Amino acid sequence: MEEFTVGDLRRHLKVFSDDTVLEIAGGLTFYRLKLVDDKVVFLEFNEAEAELSPKDRKNIQVAFMRIPDMDAS
Repeated sequence: MEEFTVGDLRRHLKVFSDDTVLEIAGGLTFYRLKLVDDKVVFLEFNEAEAELSPKDRKNIQVAFMRIPDMDAS
């Protein structure tokens, strides 16, 4: 896997103003940035990774699922 660094992201974003809205393709919603090592940050989403069968894993790298809001009922 090719690394994508904070510096790479900054270079991509430097052409945009601070009030430009970022949207994530595929309907994912941003949750948080989580430091997991001195030089590794996870970009986390509100959606969980869905389980895929071995057959589906041949053609699908990852699938996400929405977790129902238990307080919304």
